[in-house]
Amino acid sequence: MSFISLKYLINDTIKRAKINEQVEATLAFKYYNRAVKEEIGEKALSRTRAKYLKNGILSIAVLSSALSSEIKLHEAEIISRINKEFKRKVINNIKFL
Repeated sequence: MSFISLKYLINDTIKRAKINEQVEATLAFKYYNRAVKEEIGEKALSRTRAKYLKNGILSIAVLSSALSSEIKLHEAEIISRINKEFKRKVINNIKFL
């Protein structure tokens, strides 16, 4: 009797249920929050929120133009941190709403 790894079973179930994109988006939002906290600081988290992920574009809402500028300044590092968490390129760009 052979055993199947839990990781394989979970990934297979996600694929069969066709919720890959939703799971990926949820993880991207979590990784975005972590990256913003590490790059800009915890205060920024209360004024920005990841809203959508589609075709490699992470759409975010930001409450101030000053914070938008700061995020834009750190955009490459934030994208790099998110993609590093995924261990592949998921995010290509950040769109400000």
